[in-house]
Amino acid sequence: MGHASRIFPDRKPRDAEDWSLRMAQRALSALLEGSRRPTSIRIADLRSSAISAMSALSVDDRGLIAAWLGLQLLNASASEQAHVLASLTRIDGPLTIAVREKRSLALARFGQAASQPERVLGCSRSA
Repeated sequence: MGHASRIFPDRKPRDAEDWSLRMAQRALSALLEGSRRPTSIRIADLRSSAISAMSALSVDDRGLIAAWLGLQLLNASASEQAHVLASLTRIDGPLTIAVREKRSLALARFGQAASQPERVLGCSRSA
């Protein structure tokens, strides 16, 4: 297993709390991806799934979801960011505020280069 396996503490097999966080991530991902190809019934179904998954999260897990989404937004264009935040607002307004804060914190931590990976990597997004 190596040195890395000895650094991290042993964890129990996935428990209910782990699954609720994973399900919320999947539901939000599906909503944000699916809302780019909108049909009202599909969007309503995805939104309902996301709302249900979000309601099962603890306060700590909601913070993790906000941080995860904030990092995801760093790699999105301005129009994609607006779309994601608008979709998220329809699900959970306070979460949208937290995501914006987490995105700002991540941008401050990683610098402007984090929001423009093509400048760092020397490649274009369309490639």
